[in-house]
Amino acid sequence: MKPKITYFLRLLLGGVFLVLIFALSVWIVRVSGIHFPAPLLGVILLCLLLKLPFFPQVLVQDICELLLKHMTLLFIPLTVGIMAYAGTIYHNLTPILAAIFVGTFVSMILTALLIENTIKLIKWRNLKKGRRN
Repeated sequence: MKPKITYFLRLLLGGVFLVLIFALSVWIVRVSGIHFPAPLLGVILLCLLLKLPFFPQVLVQDICELLLKHMTLLFIPLTVGIMAYAGTIYHNLTPILAAIFVGTFVSMILTALLIENTIKLIKWRNLKKGRRN
């Protein structure tokens, strides 16, 4: 019985920590006045914290594994929202599709350019150090 209690407490602690990170990101966005999505800032803050050598990653490991395991449940509100706003989506279908396709195309091009330049940078650093691929 003890392992279940400790697992539940780890989930609870990890969940509280994730909520605190989110609340901090909302506060930062509100106080600074920047136009940036608070959830995205929260993810960036969490990633930065996870890169710190002294941050205990096991703090959020259990809750993150649980959330990733049941991620499909998080798409239910999206589906319900699409059904609730079907008329609005239908009337604005052309700009929505244009945004989807243009955004996808631009992100693919930018990703390709970033990868290409990263590979060039790695090769240049290796040549500078006297190593070969």
